[in-house]
Amino acid sequence: MSERKHTPRHLAEFHARGVRLFKESRADYSSNNAVYAAIAEKLGCSRFPLREWYIQAEHAVGERPERSSSYKPSYALRDTGVSSH
Repeated sequence: MSERKHTPRHLAEFHARGVRLFKESRADYSSNNAVYAAIAEKLGCSRFPLREWYIQAEHAVGERPERSSSYKPSYALRDTGVSSH
């Protein structure tokens, strides 16, 4: 049986930590994807939700325009065969 990774009890704090680490580490990497991958490995999660947390944080402070109601994150479409483009 495979060992399950521990999910933090305080998800909002976990998400905020991921966003903070992304912002602090961005200058050290050549692309956002490289940062997401590195931070996700440290946190023990996938890079895809980390990207979504960062985008949500930007929306919350008005740094990014809102998405349409039909938006679906690319990782949510991955198993359906639907393209996000």
